[in-house]
Amino acid sequence: MCEGGGPFSWKYCATCNIYRPPRSKHCSKCNCCVLNFDHHCPWLGCCVGGGNYVQFISFLVSVMVGVGGYMVRSMVEVGRGLEGGWKGVGGFLGVFVCSTPVFVSLGMLVGYHFKGIGRNVTTNEDAKKVFERKWGDGTIYDNSWDEGCVRNWASFWKGRDFKPKGVEKVFKEGREEEERYDEGLEDPGKMIVLREDVELEIWEDEEV
Repeated sequence: MCEGGGPFSWKYCATCNIYRPPRSKHCSKCNCCVLNFDHHCPWLGCCVGGGNYVQFISFLVSVMVGVGGYMVRSMVEVGRGLEGGWKGVGGFLGVFVCSTPVFVSLGMLVGYHFKGIGRNVTTNEDAKKVFERKWGDGTIYDNSWDEGCVRNWASFWKGRDFKPKGVEKVFKEGREEEERYDEGLEDPGKMIVLREDVELEIWEDEEV
């Protein structure tokens, strides 16, 4: 387990009194830490993250398709009504006019999230430009979580339950530390010390 400001660090949350995993964030509105935090949605009144991001995207796409269906139906009815004059087509024309900006807005929002999924970057990370690094007079984009568009989409459907490239060793060492910690709890002949740098070390008592 590592602590600090790196992309794979575990940060301590003083409010929840826990160490939260990478890409997690404490939401002041929900008053809890959210795994794989994407953003807090004011329209839904909750946070969007690893536990509901797939459902959130599915909701956006379904609403966009529904609004698009209303637009198509309205145009069809307007076309039929024009054959007998403008009488009776005002309502359908009004539905089309009102639905158009909603459909365009939803399309832009869905496109933004699709782009983020393809690059494996959350809304919070994109807004804060977490992966942009200064290089000379310009900036470079360095996202260690990006494993390519296909694998990123596969990870999205699995709820973003994946390991970033280059840090498999970090996660492996973390699991080994947890196993040693559990063994120490079960075996009184072992001593467990939690150091200030949040690294767990377990060792056998030396014979006197």
